Amino acid sequence: MLNDERFIDRLSDKLQDEVKKADPEFQGTPMKAIITTAMIEAFDPNRPPGPRHQARDWLAKYGYGTKIDVTSDGERVEVAPLVISKIKPRGLDDDGAPEAQAEAS
Repeated sequence: MLNDERFIDRLSDKLQDEVKKADPEFQGTPMKAIITTAMIEAFDPNRPPGPRHQARDWLAKYGYGTKIDVTSDGERVEVAPLVISKIKPRGLDDDGAPEAQAEAS
């Protein structure tokens, strides 16, 4: 695969439906070809689950990693701090006992 000059043509012929026209950039860059092959293997529904899982693990370990940056329009998404507070129910004093009610006369 690394030394095959016709790798992209054969890949396109084999996967005509999935890959309409392979990127000619792959010819001189074998790592792109290897990662593309792993991506195709990872998501090809015709392959058995075992090899698909292995390809996904390989991509997570060596390709994309597990810490993917989530962005929106090229900007990092800020996470708002979560504030949790306890709200006392109405009618209870600080000690938890019901409030004394004044009698009307």
